Amino acid sequence: MVASGSADCTIKLWDAKTSLEVHTLEGHSNLVNSVAFLADSLTVASGSADCTIKLWDAKTGLEVRTLEGHSGSVQSVAFSADSLTVASGSYDRMIKLWDAKTGLEVRTLQCHRNWVRAVAFSADGTNFLIAVDKNWVFFAGERVLWLPSYHRHFTCSSTLNGTLALGYGDGRVSVIEFDPPFSTRH
Repeated sequence: MVASGSADCTIKLWDAKTSLEVHTLEGHSNLVNSVAFLADSLTVASGSADCTIKLWDAKTGLEVRTLEGHSGSVQSVAFSADSLTVASGSYDRMIKLWDAKTGLEVRTLQCHRNWVRAVAFSADGTNFLIAVDKNWVFFAGERVLWLPSYHRHFTCSSTLNGTLALGYGDGRVSVIEFDPPFSTRH
């Protein structure tokens, strides 16, 4: 299944084999900036400019719960590898961690001087959070990489096993790989 978020305030779920639309998820009051699947592919998270995160049942297309607490547009959402935590990054310069089962806010990370554009967990089971603000890449809460100006205007991002990919509107993709010894020192 593939999930897509849109400026029309909806999320669409697609069958990747047939290219057919499975569900249209409606409930956000502003554009949808980010979507993510839980590891079991049965739950979808969406982050919106309406300052909320919504969790959806991918089988039925129904909203499960709304997570509220950001004061700015939610730019990115991600599930931890163990499926227990949802992370959200926002224009309010905060990362919030949420209990994926209850929807309760677990922790707020306020380490950014600028808005948070991307969040992701490492996929190796360590659940270290990778975050990107306007100028820096953070790994496990530490600044690890300053982004030169030509790398700052990315439109999307993704991480997998310590590798960060940044996509740009002009078709460029930057791939940044963190060495495994780096991730094990934390």
